[in-house]
Amino acid sequence: MTSLPALLVAIVDVLSVVLVALSARGVIKHNAIAGIRTGLTRRSEAAWENAHRAGLIPISVGGAVSLALAIATIIMARDVSAAWFLLGLAIVALLAGSIWGIARARRAAAGTN
Repeated sequence: MTSLPALLVAIVDVLSVVLVALSARGVIKHNAIAGIRTGLTRRSEAAWENAHRAGLIPISVGGAVSLALAIATIIMARDVSAAWFLLGLAIVALLAGSIWGIARARRAAAGTN
């Protein structure tokens, strides 16, 4: 019952980290669909890349913790209460890493000329 939501969280974890990493390296240019999209990050290509470089570590940490918790959720699927608790923690970890990463990205983009 919790395996499918945990798998979806795991996919979001991996995609989030990959998108930010590719944007930080300049592979994904600033756009309206994927990446850390704020007014500051979309000002220029330099602001976009600087913001993603600054946000990469926090988003990666949140994604890694969330991925580990999502895997633990799948392993613990028979204990429904524990699985849902772990899945909730996985979502909180992903959100915390994203909020931390976006805050760092905004500061980095603001400092870009």
